[in-house]
Amino acid sequence: MLRCALQVIIPVVFMALAGYAHADFNGHNTKGDYGMFSGSQPDPGFYIAPLYINYDADTLRNSSGDKIPPSEGELGFDAVAPIFAWVSDKKILGGNYGLTIIPAWTTSALEAPILGGTSRVDWGFGDLYIQPIVLGWHTRRFHCGSRGLRSDRHLRGRRR
Repeated sequence: MLRCALQVIIPVVFMALAGYAHADFNGHNTKGDYGMFSGSQPDPGFYIAPLYINYDADTLRNSSGDKIPPSEGELGFDAVAPIFAWVSDKKILGGNYGLTIIPAWTTSALEAPILGGTSRVDWGFGDLYIQPIVLGWHTRRFHCGSRGLRSDRHLRGRRR
């Protein structure tokens, strides 16, 4: 009986003590995952996964959620990035070897009246993500992936 009561009381206490979440800049991380085994390596084979990103903003806000003046203008960004992944039967350190390549095609638009301009970039080849070493360990109830080497190189030689 005590165990059952604790299983109810402890989560309720944690929820009651939880604070508010505040909005902030999203950063460069892509939102979303791919299914139940997100973060783990698939079975041996070749995989193609579509990835589409759309980001639009028309207001700049501070950490309290208030508009920062002047917050006129707009930003728009779209990207299509097919994910190509291959996993082999070969093992390294007990894990299946694989690799991932993600080319991206992007377009963007910026309207900034305070800067006196508008800029639009048509669709073109963007960042190329290459991950030549991906290891994954699997058992009946456990899946773990390692993202060994990674290269986020930009065509213009810049790094973000």
